[in-house]
Amino acid sequence: MNGFTLLELMVAVSLGVILLGIGAPALSSLLNENSLKFESQTLLKHLRFARSQAIDNQFSVTACLADANDSCVLANPTHLQVFVDDDGNNALNGGELLLARSHPFPQGVTAANNRRTTLFSPDGTSLGSNATLNLCSPGVQQINLIIAPSGRSSQATQANICP
Repeated sequence: MNGFTLLELMVAVSLGVILLGIGAPALSSLLNENSLKFESQTLLKHLRFARSQAIDNQFSVTACLADANDSCVLANPTHLQVFVDDDGNNALNGGELLLARSHPFPQGVTAANNRRTTLFSPDGTSLGSNATLNLCSPGVQQINLIIAPSGRSSQATQANICP
């Protein structure tokens, strides 16, 4: 006789529910981690693009975390933008050249910066001390993007877990 008994079906469904209950949190953590890694790589590419534009075109280029009004902010940004800040007001104005803008940060990913803007000079250097962009997603290790005074950008994963 072929087929399943009701008892066998109930045991199989119960095992499936248990495995799903164990696997779902791990899957959620994996998705958050991958999302954060993708965002860090995207922002790193934008920072390297800003530096290369400054060198190639021989003018200063500004990169910053920005809010919905395109004003450079230290915390709670919506995206990263790269532009030529002709008037030096740390905001993208109507006549200024926008070179690149990242897509909006996904739900749950937060970013903060220790400097309002990072200015890449025509020789590729970044004025001031190290600039650090902190990226977080709940339950995942924090990722820092560091811009050295030489203008070079790098990524470092921190030991602390984001809240």
